[in-house]
Amino acid sequence: MAERGRDRPGELSHLLSPQRSAGAETDDASAMTTKTAMTFPTLPLTAARTAAHARGATASGDAGQRLLGQRVLIVEDEALLALELQYAFEDEGAEVIGPAMSLDHALTFAAGAEIDLAVLDVDLAGREVYPVASLLRKRGVPFVFHTGHGSRSELAAMFPGAITCTKPTMPDMLVLQLTRLGMA
Repeated sequence: MAERGRDRPGELSHLLSPQRSAGAETDDASAMTTKTAMTFPTLPLTAARTAAHARGATASGDAGQRLLGQRVLIVEDEALLALELQYAFEDEGAEVIGPAMSLDHALTFAAGAEIDLAVLDVDLAGREVYPVASLLRKRGVPFVFHTGHGSRSELAAMFPGAITCTKPTMPDMLVLQLTRLGMA
């Protein structure tokens, strides 16, 4: 447990001490608060990156090298997920474009940025990513849909051959799918 009043990285603690009236002593239990500690386990960034590289070689290349040199556009409106994907792709050697967290931002990247691969969330704050997917398809940029919305059959009908990963999907699975697309 952390020292009273100090939190360690990855730990959020609320340590409350007895409350007393100014200048008065009391034995009343209702005047006392309890000590509450909430711990949220986290893996320090350096350890997470070390763990990714420690997995060893895979069929598609060495861990840490599977997306080497690839420019990957991330279109995701959930900030924490976008950051997790960014770190995972960078750990595998990719140059991340974005993340684009809105349809307008994504369209700007899709129209002008140099992109080799993309991961697209279908629902961006209530707006569908399909114009971005269409633009990427016209440019010949392969992409993976990463979504909790829309069915695979609907997406396959609209974008034949597109890969759909249903949320939640582990970042390593997305890396694997992007690696396959990049080799095709």
